[in-house]
Amino acid sequence: MHLNSVIKYNLMMMLEQSIYLEEYTDKAEEFTLQEKFQMIYDIYQDEFCHTSTVLRYPSEKDCLSEWLKGLPSVINLPTYNEEIEQISFKLGFEFRSNCDVIKILDHWYCRLATLILQMRNLGPTAEKRYNEFKNSGQYLLD
Repeated sequence: MHLNSVIKYNLMMMLEQSIYLEEYTDKAEEFTLQEKFQMIYDIYQDEFCHTSTVLRYPSEKDCLSEWLKGLPSVINLPTYNEEIEQISFKLGFEFRSNCDVIKILDHWYCRLATLILQMRNLGPTAEKRYNEFKNSGQYLLD
């Protein structure tokens, strides 16, 4: 499912607000957005990416998604179905049937994994657009 930019930026903000790097560094406040997500990626690599795990989940997105399902302490994500449904509804996802709800829930961690992989490779222009969005008042998840 392709995300429009408002939904994508809202999920990016939710991810950024969910990061807790204090256990890993005392310089987290100085990090750029890209550096924060690179650190999350590095922690994921250290904690989860062992030979057996990589063999079980050959796609990097699937492997990262599985790590997120394990509720890593570095990022505090919504995990309950009701929370995920509420966030999805606030973002404008439509639930026409129970199948739509199930589809949203099934893709939750894959969608977040994809964003994390994208955000760790943000260039200065993309980070500037993201920061402009943050200051635009379009955040829907407060």
